[in-house]
Amino acid sequence: MADRRPDDPGLESVSQEAKLTQAHTALLTQARLKTKAASMRRQPELPRAKSVSLLVTGGPLKGHSFPLRKAQVVIGRAQGDIVITDSQISRIHCVIEVHGVTGLLLDLDSGNGTFIDGRKTPSAELDHMSEFRIGKTTLMFVVSGR
Repeated sequence: MADRRPDDPGLESVSQEAKLTQAHTALLTQARLKTKAASMRRQPELPRAKSVSLLVTGGPLKGHSFPLRKAQVVIGRAQGDIVITDSQISRIHCVIEVHGVTGLLLDLDSGNGTFIDGRKTPSAELDHMSEFRIGKTTLMFVVSGR
């Protein structure tokens, strides 16, 4: 679960578990197969000697950090491992899979899309300090030593 303060209007106090549908799982499998890195085609796995988090670099929650404690994390407005109250984010918006020190970002057919460098993308590989935007929120994929 993310670091959250109950007085924060942009964060829900408890994550709402989001189950990926068969359609979402099929999209994820296709995205894995399209990646250039062979390591992304295997099951997701957190790195052993490093920690991975999402840092909010833009939008109403700027400065917040969401440590990733699972190798597959769903982000959404109403359901997910990370819940961000932003009217432009879908209920279940995207998923990030961690594969060691890299990530696989997949848009789950959201209404407003997921953007990297201003371009709408269905999926993307994330390296340390890669940024992406969902709704009004910009997030950075960060890998650091423990």
